[in-house]
Amino acid sequence: MLIAGGGRPASAALSGGLPAVEISAADSGIALGDSMTVRCTVAIPAGTAAGDPRPLEENPYIDLARRTVAEEKNLSGIVRRYHYLAYVFSPDSARVGPFAVHYVTADGDSGQVQSNVL
Repeated sequence: MLIAGGGRPASAALSGGLPAVEISAADSGIALGDSMTVRCTVAIPAGTAAGDPRPLEENPYIDLARRTVAEEKNLSGIVRRYHYLAYVFSPDSARVGPFAVHYVTADGDSGQVQSNVL
């Protein structure tokens, strides 16, 4: 389930609400010294423009430059799936998020939604 700023599921976001953003780890059993893939899924309702997700706090352990992104369009809107590489050097570096996405609706309203924290 995707979490928006107000805890809305993705279906609510794509039915005319706010964009929704969720992060998750693609890998399990990460040990210190490993890298992990962080997935960030952004659901954007039709008629809304949204920027790329960015960590709210500076995190030198996430390689934002080497991200990949896939986009799926449907009648309800767009779902973008981002993948980032994160390095785990200490227990503190294993914490990821929240990510924020800025948006503008067709009505001209703008704001920011945030993801969960890993």
